This record gives sequence, structure tokens and C-alpha cells, in this order.
Amino acid sequence: MTEFIAFFKALPYLNLLLAAISLVFFGAMLVMHRNSKNPFDAVDLLIDHTTGRASLDKAVVLWGAVLSNWVVVDQVNRDKDPTTLLLGILGIFILKRGADKAIDVLALRSVPRKE
Repeated sequence: MTEFIAFFKALPYLNLLLAAISLVFFGAMLVMHRNSKNPFDAVDLLIDHTTGRASLDKAVVLWGAVLSNWVVVDQVNRDKDPTTLLLGILGIFILKRGADKAIDVLALRSVPRKE
């Protein structure tokens, strides 16, 4: 892992490189979003399909992903090993998905059945 950090330490313009990669990524998403033949729609990242309204859950997940990426890059820039941090972030996302499924199952049990 130290070789990986040393490689990025050798790049003098790492932040500029990360900004360029981000611009290319978001530019590609914008092109895909505007193409009517492509099924990708950027609005799906924030809209709940069952209600047709903005979803707080999806917004929190999206901003959590952005924030976690920024924190990992900051840790690498400070010569710290981000392995445990990455595992913690992965664990949080997995627990969130598991908790959503568990809440859905428990909510279905509490709904009275019509007979």
C-alpha cells in the first residue's frame, strides 16, 4: 500500500488530475443524460419512482458517496493509509442497504391483512 501512496505522492498536480477526471466523468454523464436513445437519466439519482418526488434517502446516499471520496483523497494526500477508512465507508453503505430491506420487511408484517 505504501507504493500506491508513493506513486500518488510523486504526482505534483494530483488535485488537478482529480478535478480533470471528475469533469470528464460528469461531462460523460451529461452527454448520456441528454441522449434520448440512452436509458440513463441523471434525475433517477435523486427521484423516488414510487412517489415521483425527491428522495431524502437517495440524496443522502449520493452526498455520502461524494463526501467519502473527498475524505479518502484527503487522507492519501496526508500520507495516511485509507484502507480502514474505505472498509468503514463500505460497511456503512452495506448496513444502510440491509437496514432498508429489514425496515421494508418489518413494515409489511405490521400491515393488517384484509380477509
